[in-house]
Amino acid sequence: MSRPVRRTPLVRAVAEAAGRTVPDAPPAAGPPPDAPCAPAPLSPERVIAEAEARGRLILVAEDNAINRKVLQMQLTSLGHTAELTNGGAEALAALGRRRYALLLTDIQMPEVDGFELTRRIRAAERATGAHLPIVALTANAAPADIESYRAAGMDEALSKPLDLMKLDAALSRFLPPSVSDPAAPRLSSQPPENPPMDLPPVNADVLRWLCDDDRALMDELLNDFVGIGRHITDEVVAAVAARNGTAIRAGAHNLKGCARNAGATPLGDAAQALEQAVMQDAPWERVTGLAATLEQAMREVERFIAAAPPS
Repeated sequence: MSRPVRRTPLVRAVAEAAGRTVPDAPPAAGPPPDAPCAPAPLSPERVIAEAEARGRLILVAEDNAINRKVLQMQLTSLGHTAELTNGGAEALAALGRRRYALLLTDIQMPEVDGFELTRRIRAAERATGAHLPIVALTANAAPADIESYRAAGMDEALSKPLDLMKLDAALSRFLPPSVSDPAAPRLSSQPPENPPMDLPPVNADVLRWLCDDDRALMDELLNDFVGIGRHITDEVVAAVAARNGTAIRAGAHNLKGCARNAGATPLGDAAQALEQAVMQDAPWERVTGLAATLEQAMREVERFIAAAPPS
């Protein structure tokens, strides 16, 4: 199949290749003969079980719903099966139920963050001699940050928003080769070029590339983001009113990642500026000014999405 891949032709092609349906045939004269029903498609649980049996099941620990959706789309587009969990505590519970080939984990998560999740996994492995590859997914990818991830026991670190080529390379490095197609060509498509400085509230080119130009999928992602992004923004504004630096930093960091994954680059940049200001103990007047910029950027995203033509 050629790119961009459309959903309906892809589903049909996969079903035919797996023997779960038959190609269309020219209509025959007279009433059609009785034919056996095609096998039902695999359930999500069965798909996960088969990936586990092949030693290629991926575990994801990510507390942000938009980031999970984007990562699920990226992994699916690369031909991988993953079980996604809402943070480190759920990931630990999942590790007690299944055998995973790789863990992709966010760093900043409530309750059990990426460092604590890695520490517990490595502590358990000392008794068994096993080693689960762990890849950090982070918006903080400075050399010093990456060294701290590796010192904590992580094998690799990827910057958010994830570049599909780099994600593909990391998966190829840590996952065993696919038995069904060991010589499959590697991904060759490239993300859009860096956008100009004068950006719209939402960069449609980023979304088209991520969603294979599927407008329905783009609408679904944006609609999800409006609700989640507004909720996080309101939490940040409330934290600024309460002068709660810890909550401001956590909310801004969360919004930064999901905004950029939704193509809302200016909002992501505003969230990053606010996060850094709090980290650097900037004067409170600067923090409140950046929070106002963040609120304005979120409103522009809401107006942009509300004005977008329907699919």
